[in-house]
Amino acid sequence: EEKNIPGCNKLHLQALVCEGTCLFSAGRFEEAANVYARSAQLADMQQDLLLTLEGWRMTSFCMERANYTKAAWDYGLKALEAGSKMDEQQRAHSTLPFLGQALLRISPNGDIDHHIKHRFDDLLGEGWLKKIESMTC
Repeated sequence: EEKNIPGCNKLHLQALVCEGTCLFSAGRFEEAANVYARSAQLADMQQDLLLTLEGWRMTSFCMERANYTKAAWDYGLKALEAGSKMDEQQRAHSTLPFLGQALLRISPNGDIDHHIKHRFDDLLGEGWLKKIESMTC
């Protein structure tokens, strides 16, 4: 990567995502969150919106699983920022709906829920929540 060999930067990013996945699977949520956050930062530097979204979303999910709801919320908002930069087609084929569902689950209060639903309606179209719920039930 330091020698600018083509593909090394993407390989490094993929390795971080795989490491985060292994740590998550082992129930080591805080460690996984740290690795996913590094992957999100690297993906952002590489201007890879999909992996930036996914890195922050998984950082958020790991923090939620570790019972750090405030941190999970903050990282979820970083994921939303990345997802908001995607074009319509990218959003439609991303994990953005799962992020919306997670933000509703961990939102600090009911007033925010309305804003979340509205924001995701704008990004994904109305009915996104029913669609994701039907997929996960």
